[in-house]
Amino acid sequence: MIYPKTFPTLTTSRMEMRSMEQVDVQDFLPIAMRRGRQITDTIEASNVLRDVVGGFETQQTLCWGMFFNGKLIGMCGFFRGFAENRGEIGYILHPEYRREGFMLEAIEAAVKYGFQTMELDEIHAFTASGNHASRGLLQKVGFTWISTQDLLAQYVRNNIR
Repeated sequence: MIYPKTFPTLTTSRMEMRSMEQVDVQDFLPIAMRRGRQITDTIEASNVLRDVVGGFETQQTLCWGMFFNGKLIGMCGFFRGFAENRGEIGYILHPEYRREGFMLEAIEAAVKYGFQTMELDEIHAFTASGNHASRGLLQKVGFTWISTQDLLAQYVRNNIR
C-alpha cells in the first residue's frame, strides 16, 4: 500500500474533494457524526473534524471533504487504517444534496484513487442493512454484498489488476 505524503485533492465533474479545515466547521456541522450519533454542538463538531483531519497524519484515515461551489456538502474516504492492504470506505452527505449523484461521483473517485494510486487490494464498506439507498449505491459502483450481521450489511470490491 502506498500512502500519500501530502493530502491529495481529487476532482470530479462537479466537485473538488480535498482536506477539510476548521474554517469548514459550520458546513461540517450538519453531517458531523460520532459513533452513529448526530452532533449538534459546534465545539464537538470541531473536535470530530480535528480527529478526521488528524487521521491523515497517523495514516489511519484518508477522508476527503466534498466541496460543491465552494461549500462542504459531504465527506467520503477511508477509515480505520489499512491493515492487510485493505481500505474501508465511509461516506456521509448533507440531506439537501442527496439523490443528485454527488456521492456516486465521490465514491468512484475515492475507489479509483484507492486502487490505482494507493494500490489497495480490497475496499470494504459497511452500511445499515435497512439503508437501501446506500446499498444500491455500493452495488452501482461495483461492490459485492458479502453478508449481513447485526443490522450491518458488508460489501467488498476487489482490485482487478
